[in-house]
Amino acid sequence: MTFTGGTTVTCVGGSDTSFALQIAAYPLYMRKKFACADLAAIGRGGESLYRVGTPPAAYSPSRVSTVRAVVEPDVVVVPAGDALLGDPPRTEHVNVFAIARRPVSAAEYAVYLAEDRHEPSRSSSSPDRPVDGVTWADAVAYCRWLTLGTGRIYRLPDEREWEKAARSAGMLEPSGDLREWTNSWQDGGRVLRSAAEPAKRFFAADGSGPIGFRVVRGMTGR
Repeated sequence: MTFTGGTTVTCVGGSDTSFALQIAAYPLYMRKKFACADLAAIGRGGESLYRVGTPPAAYSPSRVSTVRAVVEPDVVVVPAGDALLGDPPRTEHVNVFAIARRPVSAAEYAVYLAEDRHEPSRSSSSPDRPVDGVTWADAVAYCRWLTLGTGRIYRLPDEREWEKAARSAGMLEPSGDLREWTNSWQDGGRVLRSAAEPAKRFFAADGSGPIGFRVVRGMTGR
């Protein structure tokens, strides 16, 4: 059967043309897909059932994720509400979020590097200590890997989230002078925060010092 625009579909199975008539109602771009497909018919009870003989490209092994299930970080949920943030302090509203109690450790980061076939980390941290010497892009890539491996949304905290959690007594494990990446951007660079001075902004260009990160599990679809 030939349709407007030159698209031809051959019905396999004899007299039943209902399938072709259904295709005729489809937009041209869909009819072309049927025309290019290898249509096969399976007889069942006198009916002709049609299927595409070639598997969709989505089933190609090269497009199937090979990320294994990973251990999720221990997080604490911070309820939505106002908080005194900054210096001088000001009241700001922060939506609900769940933040990791501790920064990503060198051992956890090493698992990511091995799974994602990256070069070994040059971090000098012992396995149970926070990883250091990572860039903002490194931290974002880790969050993406964790998202793919768990099916949950993981990202870096923005600076308001980080400070609200850091100012809440007992919510986060002590991290000393470690400066941690956030998703916030100010004065031409990504903002770092440190538990040693929770209200102060740091930047990578400020000087040497350990730089790590912790993750946030999205609670509002982001």
